[in-house]
Amino acid sequence: IRHCGAGVALIAEWEHRAAILGADKAYLTTDAVDNDRVNGFYVQSGWSLAGTTQTPEGRILNSYCKDLVTSPIQGAIHVTSRGDDHRRNPS
Repeated sequence: IRHCGAGVALIAEWEHRAAILGADKAYLTTDAVDNDRVNGFYVQSGWSLAGTTQTPEGRILNSYCKDLVTSPIQGAIHVTSRGDDHRRNPS
């Protein structure tokens, strides 16, 4: 299932919905060690490394942040109050 674009679509939809609900920034934390693929994914998705911390148990974590915008995303579904399904920017 890797490299099919599902992760990119999922995070883009989450960011879009969070922005619609009023969030202007988002934050996430993930493991820093032995996690290059995941950390690279977030950087490629526009997230910025905000810092690195270490838990009392010694686990090293990367914290990321991203400014959110409410622009339409490719292929997003907009459901009207009547329940109609209208695809934005259909591909």
